[in-house]
Amino acid sequence: MMFKEGRSIAQAIAAGNYHQITVYRTSESGTHRIVRHYDPPACESLDEVIESYRGLFGTLGEGFTAEGSRIAGGSTGGRFIEDICDVTARLR
Repeated sequence: MMFKEGRSIAQAIAAGNYHQITVYRTSESGTHRIVRHYDPPACESLDEVIESYRGLFGTLGEGFTAEGSRIAGGSTGGRFIEDICDVTARLR
């Protein structure tokens, strides 16, 4: 992989390139439930997060969707999310 090792969350947020993937499962009733957040601070782009996710967890199956986003700031209690996009097709 082409990302830096050992970068902290604070460094990633300060650099403005801290990204995450949120995976949802759709139930039969149509509701979405969060299955996993994946946000390695060493990755510097959403493309790197997607590559890393696929390497660790494989591809998404039917009934799952995923959003990619940039974390612009936050604390333990919450995050400020920007640039949300659908990355489901890229994880299949």
